[in-house]
Amino acid sequence: MKAILTKKNLLEGIRTASHAIDARAVMPVLRHVLLSSEEGLTEEETWVRISGTDLQTVVSTVIPAQVLAPGEVTLPASVAAEIVGAFPEADVVLSSDDTGSQVRLECPPAEFNLVGLPPDEFPDLPEVPHDVWFEMDAGQLRAALRRTVFACSTDALRTILQGVLFNFVGHTLELAATDTFRLAVDTRVVGHPGGARGQRSGERRGPAARAARAAQDHAGSGKCPRPHLREPDQVPPAGSHAGVGAHRGAVPRLQARDPHGL
Repeated sequence: MKAILTKKNLLEGIRTASHAIDARAVMPVLRHVLLSSEEGLTEEETWVRISGTDLQTVVSTVIPAQVLAPGEVTLPASVAAEIVGAFPEADVVLSSDDTGSQVRLECPPAEFNLVGLPPDEFPDLPEVPHDVWFEMDAGQLRAALRRTVFACSTDALRTILQGVLFNFVGHTLELAATDTFRLAVDTRVVGHPGGARGQRSGERRGPAARAARAAQDHAGSGKCPRPHLREPDQVPPAGSHAGVGAHRGAVPRLQARDPHGL
C-alpha cells in the first residue's frame, strides 16, 4: 500500500478511530487501527478508511487521500498518533511492504519505520447497506447521550442493559436507558427519518463515552458530518463520519408508570 495524505486528515482519522480502542485489550491487534484504501464516488477520488474496534464497538472514518497503490496496513494507534502529531503541516507519504506489516511514514525531514501486524489478523468489519442513517447536530447527540447514559446498568451479566436504545419514529429519535431501577428517556429531532432501532453501548468508561467524545471532536463545525447508527453488529458505510457498532439482544420494552399506582 502507498498513499499520500495530509498530516491533519491522517491525525484526525487515527484519533477518531482510536475512540473505540481499549488500551487494556489482551489481543495486540485490538490496540491497532486498520488503514485500507477505497475508491471514491468518482474515478478520480480515492480514500483511506481508518477503523478501530474493541470487538464490541467499531469507529470508522474515511479521509481523502491520493492512493498510489491499494492495500491495507495496521498501525499501533497510540504510537502512530504521537508520531503523526509531531510532523510538520505537510503531506505524509504512507507506504508498506508486500505483507503490510512494515510501514513507513515520511514527512520531510522526518521519516519513521513502524512494525504493524498482518492486516488479516484485524477483526472483520461487515458490510452494511446505506439506507438507514440519521443526521443531527453533534452537540445535540452528545447532550442526548449524557442525559441517558447515566441510567445504564453496570452489571456485566446484563450486557443488553449496558447500552442506550435508539428508537426512530419518523423524524424523531428517542434515546432510552434503564438498569430496571431507573429510566432515562430523551427525544430529539433528526435530519433524516431512520425507521430503525439500534443500541449504542453505554458503559461509562466504555463505548458510549467514546462515542460522545467522537461526536465532540466534530462539534466545532456545529454539525456532525453525517453520523450513522446501524443495526446490531453492523459498521458505518463510507463517508467522512464516525460510527459506532451495537449490541444484539432483547431490549426491555420501556413504559412510563405513575409512581402512585405502584
